[in-house]
Amino acid sequence: MSEYKVGQYDVTEIQEKIFEIFLEFDRICKKHNIRYTLEGGTLLGAVLHKGFIPWDDDMDIIMLRSEYDKFCRVVDEDIREPFVFYSMEKSEQYPFLFGKIFNKNTIYKSPNTAHLDIPQGVFLDIFIEDNIKLRTKKLHSRIVSAIGTVRYIKLGVVGFSIKHIFYAPLFLFSITKLNVLADKAMRKYNEVDTGYVYPLCQSISSKPPLPKRMFTDFEKGIFNNFEVDIPTCHMWYLHKHYETPMELPPESSRHPTHGVVEIKL
Repeated sequence: MSEYKVGQYDVTEIQEKIFEIFLEFDRICKKHNIRYTLEGGTLLGAVLHKGFIPWDDDMDIIMLRSEYDKFCRVVDEDIREPFVFYSMEKSEQYPFLFGKIFNKNTIYKSPNTAHLDIPQGVFLDIFIEDNIKLRTKKLHSRIVSAIGTVRYIKLGVVGFSIKHIFYAPLFLFSITKLNVLADKAMRKYNEVDTGYVYPLCQSISSKPPLPKRMFTDFEKGIFNNFEVDIPTCHMWYLHKHYETPMELPPESSRHPTHGVVEIKL
């Protein structure tokens, strides 16, 4: 057991449930020759701890758009109970521009999405890297972010504020149309060899662009005693994303980050 809690549960119990989802995801990917890697704090955890960061309550996977499309084509026929895959193409109530796998036998309700008619269990995030051009990356990501924000507002995930008045024309579109616009915007350069990719699906503009080879050139890493592919240049990536990646953060920053209003494992 650890000193970190989410509701009445130790964070290690949540990590175990997330890792079960990951193992099902990995099984499907191996069966269909789909390549992925670890992202953000999950990659940092693999390097520093050979597993989860001790206080982390999520696990992030990332893959190129072409790999994600392959995954979406096969997941529904292969995924086993109690797991279910959701994406914006599957439900107008689903608010994210990337996919998630949920464990339907658990409850893990976030205050921002508890009202939506989507699974509310423990989940695994599956992020997507799309091609970008360096000179237009900031504008490109802001356009996708604007569409994503309007979707959030229309679905009640975030509230409207005065700064959102700049997105006024987008509010005229339905969720279905916004989904089409977001998908088209994210895929804009995917038929062009730009050499760089970006997680446009995360609706942010502050992360650095990454060379595409980060998602094709891998070496073996370990996560929870399980062999995973990590980018060969993972240390370069970590230093781009974290000021001091090999040092523990201050104690005030060591806590689970997903607030929940209801949890049952």
